[in-house]
Amino acid sequence: MSDALTVRVDSMGDRSAHRALVARVLRIAPTAWDGVLDAYHAQIDAHATIDARLAALGELMGTHFPDAPAIAGALAVAPCPSCGERRVRARYHRNAAAPSGVMTPYTYGVCEGCGHATLLEGAADSAVYASPAYYQAQGGDGVGYPAYEGERTYREAKGDRLVQWAIGHAPEPPSAILEVGSGFGFTRRAAERLGLRTSGVDLNPAAAAAARRLYGMETFVGTLADAIAADAVRPGTQDLVVYDFVLEHLAAPVEELVLASRLLSPRGALIVRVPGIEAIELASFGSLYRSFRSDHLHVFSRASLERMLDRAGLALTAFDTGCGADLLREILDEPELRAAYTAGRGPDITACAIRRDHANSPRHHT
Repeated sequence: MSDALTVRVDSMGDRSAHRALVARVLRIAPTAWDGVLDAYHAQIDAHATIDARLAALGELMGTHFPDAPAIAGALAVAPCPSCGERRVRARYHRNAAAPSGVMTPYTYGVCEGCGHATLLEGAADSAVYASPAYYQAQGGDGVGYPAYEGERTYREAKGDRLVQWAIGHAPEPPSAILEVGSGFGFTRRAAERLGLRTSGVDLNPAAAAAARRLYGMETFVGTLADAIAADAVRPGTQDLVVYDFVLEHLAAPVEELVLASRLLSPRGALIVRVPGIEAIELASFGSLYRSFRSDHLHVFSRASLERMLDRAGLALTAFDTGCGADLLREILDEPELRAAYTAGRGPDITACAIRRDHANSPRHHT
């Protein structure tokens, strides 16, 4: 390994801790990931191009993990949920252990029109979202969160970054925020610290109970449609409606976005964070990519998200990609990762949209 590459790797800090993080996120054995990296560092030219480095890692992943390579499958019969074209081709397949311990395959198709990724088979039972177990453990299929409450400090900070981003991109400074899929209230807590009034909707009674215990927050238990029907949230009252990694779980995201758009005040904005399919990681990890989980029905491209927003009467006004945990820190250095994310190749998409019928309002042109 060259001196230049050694400096980059050593500057990461605790390399063993980072390797353990990557293995956990990808749901692979840590020793196997160590083997891939050791082989990579033994053969890579430190001056190789980014694409060459990612390809070399991808080849090694394919050797060590049979699930990693992409597949070339037939076109799906069902139309793309984003653009409607019947050009969704099976592309990624993975075998994973369900909570029952049974190995369950799941397959993603990618639309050749808008790039949207759709889970074609192996979807988790949606009843899991209302179970207390969803926040207590994570299965081999990626469903659930281990020790969710123990990550309170991290998740409050993550929520703060999202709300700060939302405030910075909203048409006007907001005063009220509704989070759909508000969980334990971590993002709402961050918003309240910034002076915003908050409300929340969540399917999980245990999550609502945790938000009450931790922060004294009340949460409507049910879907957004349920909350609207119960008059718990009213049209035109919300300056921000936030979906933080929620839309990917929904069978009908466009219909959900239509409901959310009705809640926006004239100065309101919709904020969504979703997993992205155009991430730089995909070239190396293939079917092991972090966002391929049996509870993710969708993984979005910029084009597919913009299309869904448009169908819901919303106009995209800001779009960023980033990453909560860099998995390629031994492959790419910090400037290379930041440049990739700036170019739209981060695994996490954050977007802001406003209602098209509000776009010509004077308050949107101040």
